[in-house]
Amino acid sequence: MAITHSTTIRNGLCNYTVDALDQGSAAGKLKIYSDTGLTTLLATFTLADPAFGAASSGQATASSITPITASASGTALAFSATDSDDVVIFQGNIGVAGSGASCILNTTTLVSGGSLSVNTFTYAAPV
Repeated sequence: MAITHSTTIRNGLCNYTVDALDQGSAAGKLKIYSDTGLTTLLATFTLADPAFGAASSGQATASSITPITASASGTALAFSATDSDDVVIFQGNIGVAGSGASCILNTTTLVSGGSLSVNTFTYAAPV
C-alpha cells in the first residue's frame, strides 16, 4: 500500500513549502529554464510577498505575478522556485494552457526581450 496523507497534512506540507519562498530579505523568484538540469536560464520573475495563498485540498496558487521580458531565447521546459537568496525550494515542469504543468506560461517559445507572463503557477503537496 502506498503512503497517503490526509487533507489536513497535505495543506500543512503545502503551506510549509510555499511559505519557504518568502524567507530571506526580499521576495522569492520563479526562474525559467530551457533544460531540466536547470543550467540555461531564460527568464526570472519576482514573486509577490507572500508568494502563494493558503493551501486548499493540498494545493496552493501563486499570487499575481507581474509580466517581464525574457532575458534569453529558447524553449521553456522547467522552472525553479527560489527564496530571495536563490535557495531552490521546489522545481517542476512548464507548459501552456491544457498541458497540466505546474507553471503555465503564455508561451514556451521565448525570445530575448519578448514579453512573458505566467498564466497560473501552483504547488501541490504529495498525496
